[in-house]
This record gives sequence, structure tokens and C-alpha cells, in this order.
Amino acid sequence: MLEIWIKPCISGDTRVVLQASILPKNNFHKISSHPSCTKKSLPYSLAIRAKHTCSDSADLTQYWNKFSLAFQERGYPSTLIDTQISIAISSDDIPFITKYHPGLQRINTILKNGYNFLTSSTQTQNLFGSPPRISFKQPSNLHNLLVHPKLPDPNKMFTSINTEKGSHPCIEQRCNTCKIHSPSKTFNRKNTKKQYPIQDHYDCHTSNFNEFLKQQLERGKLLRSRHLQYLLSFSYWPPVVAREGPNIYEIRSYRLKPGTMIEWGNNWARAINYRRNNDEPFAAFFSQIGRLYNVHHIWCYKDLQARKETRESAWRSPGWDECVAYTVPLIREMHSRVLHPTSFSPTQ
Repeated sequence: MLEIWIKPCISGDTRVVLQASILPKNNFHKISSHPSCTKKSLPYSLAIRAKHTCSDSADLTQYWNKFSLAFQERGYPSTLIDTQISIAISSDDIPFITKYHPGLQRINTILKNGYNFLTSSTQTQNLFGSPPRISFKQPSNLHNLLVHPKLPDPNKMFTSINTEKGSHPCIEQRCNTCKIHSPSKTFNRKNTKKQYPIQDHYDCHTSNFNEFLKQQLERGKLLRSRHLQYLLSFSYWPPVVAREGPNIYEIRSYRLKPGTMIEWGNNWARAINYRRNNDEPFAAFFSQIGRLYNVHHIWCYKDLQARKETRESAWRSPGWDECVAYTVPLIREMHSRVLHPTSFSPTQ
């Protein structure tokens, strides 16, 4: 396949595309690998591209001569190349280049549909010889993060062969699993220039990968909805320690007003001292990726009666009411859930 790198240069008000570095001859495919329709389309494609990006006729002619010689070295007939360049010259569709905006996605379709109205009027019928073409220029600060959530057919992935590293051997050149899950454990975001870890990373060499993937597929049949957040722990909270049961756990989730996270942390750094009498603080987190300004406090109690007594005793501690008075105005929404640990939970 012929590849030509085009480097834009700016000279005054004239936009010129001159420099082209052509790949070495041994990097091209064999001539027989190109159908006849492809042989015709390659010279035309490069010729029309040069016409759309070069505004100086002398520079444009020099560029056409340069890539014409490159095609002739690959066995393209000179008559074929000249014919395709002539077709590109005769085309009078001049693109309108604008910056990318989501509202302009369908502007090409709108112009094509309205082209008949332009040609029907004597005042506008000579403006365009063909429907105008719009070219979008993507800003440098616009970045996309693409995620492929769909897993391939499990029947094509599962196998009974066991390997030393994992239970699913990766023997194909194009693996149906590894292409879905990134081989890296981190990813770099261009606009923030930071490195983020990828949680729950796994690939074909992960131990017991086959059973793990089966469990994920079966679990999906039981779910109605799922919400994912990346959380960081508060520094003032006691470290998370596994408990011996039986216990119940209360998760109190708060949605705070934007900009109040620091004030929330300063107040709770004092308030946590009033809630340690029965060792009830288990964990506290705030959201980093996902729904922002979310806080989750997890408390551990022996039972509901112990929960009631512990919360009532906190109000008898001087200073607790003041912390509540300062933190309640920061809350927009609060949800509380009392949960029982499962049998396989590391904490009971």
C-alpha cells in the first residue's frame, strides 16, 4: 500500500503542502496484490488530497510530479496516472475547513439536501459546480477515550486445555480476549498528563482466567444495574481492619455541594473522635473518578440495637452537635443502607 506523509507548511497567507517522504520500495505490497480499481483510486485519492490542501498552482504541480514518479516506479502506467490527475483537476469541489463542533456533525448532509435549492435559483446556481464539502479540523485539546465493553462469544474463547500460567492458552495471533482488555496496567491521559491505574486488570495469562470470565458472564445475568466509582480514602479515618462477626455494616453515602470537600474533611477530622467508643468506624472514601463530590462512610455494628445505642451516645459527647451543624449544610443528598456480609466476605 502506498503511503505518503504530507507535512503542512504556512507561507504568509498561502497554505502550501510540499514535503512528501515516500516509503522505501520494499515496504510496498506487490503489484499483483492491488485490484485494478484500487490502482486507479490511489493516484486519484492523492491528487484530490493535494488539490484540497495546496493553494499555489506551481507547488501543486511540483507535488503531482513527485508522487507521479513514485507510482511509475511501482509499475503504474503513466497514462493511468495522468488520467487520474486530470480527473482531479477537473473537479471543482472546494472544501470548507472549520473547527470541530458536535453541532456540525450533520452539516454535510444538510448541504447535500439543500444543494437542489441552490441550483434552482439563477442567483446561486453558479456558486458550486458540485455539492460543497466540509472538512472538520479537530482541536488539539479534544481527546477521546474509547472503551469496548462487549465481550466476544464465550464459546470461541473457552477451552479445556490448561497452561502453566493460566487456564486459557493464548495461542492465536489475534486473541479474542486480549484485544478487549488492555495489556497495560495503567493509561496516560493527554489533557491532564497524569497516569491512572487500571483496576482489575487481567489477560489470557491470568491465573484461573477461564473461571473468572465465566463468573463475570453469569453475574451479568443477575444484575439490574451497576455503578462504578474509583475512590480514595480519607487520611483522618482509622485504617481498614477486617472484623470478626457477626456484624452488620451501614453505608452512608453523601452527595456534597461542589467545592465543599475540604470543609467536609476538616470537620470530620474532629468529629471522628466522638465516634470511636465502640470501634464502629470501618472505612471512609471520597470519589476520584465517576460521580464527583461523593463521600461514603462505612460503620460496623454488632446489631441494630448496638447501632441505636452508639449513635445516641455520640449526641451526649460535647462537640458532636457542633460538627453536625457544620456538615449538614454541605449535603445535597444522603442515602443509608444496612448490609449483612456474605459468607465469602473477608470481613464479617
